[in-house]
Amino acid sequence: IMMMPNHIRATFMPNPPLKPLPTPKKRRPKSEWYNHHPRPGDDDDDDNGATIKVEDPPVSKQKKNIGLHGVAHLMVQFERTQPPTRHISPTPLQTLTNKQETQRTTHDALISPQISTYRADQKVSAEKGAEFKGMNCYHTLFVGRLAYEVTERKLLREMEQHGPVKDLKLIWDVFSRDTDVAKSRGYAFVEFEQEEDMKTAFRRADG
Repeated sequence: IMMMPNHIRATFMPNPPLKPLPTPKKRRPKSEWYNHHPRPGDDDDDDNGATIKVEDPPVSKQKKNIGLHGVAHLMVQFERTQPPTRHISPTPLQTLTNKQETQRTTHDALISPQISTYRADQKVSAEKGAEFKGMNCYHTLFVGRLAYEVTERKLLREMEQHGPVKDLKLIWDVFSRDTDVAKSRGYAFVEFEQEEDMKTAFRRADG
């Protein structure tokens, strides 16, 4: 650093030390009132060094005690009618229970006609034996997981290899989501003339 020029060396030199300050005088904190009215017996010096005599603070006026009174004279101002009926709201658990009960009642009323119709059909089917809506349940084979491109004609040609087919119903989705054209649901019901043919188709046509 000492070999540097003066104008460059000045930037690396330390600053001069700070000037020492006298120790601050600790004074007793005073409230706003005592700043102008010190306590009796305390003497203070003004800026010129003169002693200031502290006077006693003014005595506040004593409050007048009016005493205590009852509320009997206010009873005539109270209402003398019957109180209103208290309304008790249901608890959250009661509200949930009532909602579930209402939903259950509505659902039961909706499915009751359907249950009655189903039981009537079951009763008629039991009287006829294995017949249900013109189909013999013991001769009918359920075929699932069909390709959507399979038609009734293709399925009938495959099923006739195992025996004569009486009826074949391929289930179609009339209300298709993507298009207005009917689409196969991928399963069908095949009714054979003989029960043995149905069992043979069940064993051989799997897969």
